[in-house]
Amino acid sequence: MPCPYAERRGALVYCRARGGPVNPLAFPCLTERYQNCRFYREAEARKKAEKEAPPTEAAPREAPAAPAAPKAREEAGGAQPKPAPAPATRGLTADGRPARSCRECIFYSESLSRCLLLGVKVDDPDRPPCATKAL
Repeated sequence: MPCPYAERRGALVYCRARGGPVNPLAFPCLTERYQNCRFYREAEARKKAEKEAPPTEAAPREAPAAPAAPKAREEAGGAQPKPAPAPATRGLTADGRPARSCRECIFYSESLSRCLLLGVKVDDPDRPPCATKAL
């Protein structure tokens, strides 16, 4: 009697408990010793834990507290000027965020002072040639 989690697929056996193929020569899927398999034991332990666990009631989630309104902040501390937004660029940082300057950009070659994305010389790395002006 084979393991209840095993499915034959050609030379390999697909183990539903593991979620992938296993080598039947290394694992006892097709023999009576399948109860010794760690994947079988883990799956049976999970199944037993699910049966023994009492059903939990879905508690209604409370909405998170809304942040203070911007008008209330302005009245409390006076009108504060908003900082100018950074120019949007086509360049990227190493972690995938938009670069604010050429020095952060992965396409900027500091030794050549060139933008490798656009192929142009960069005179001021703080003013990227790929930046678009905010309207």
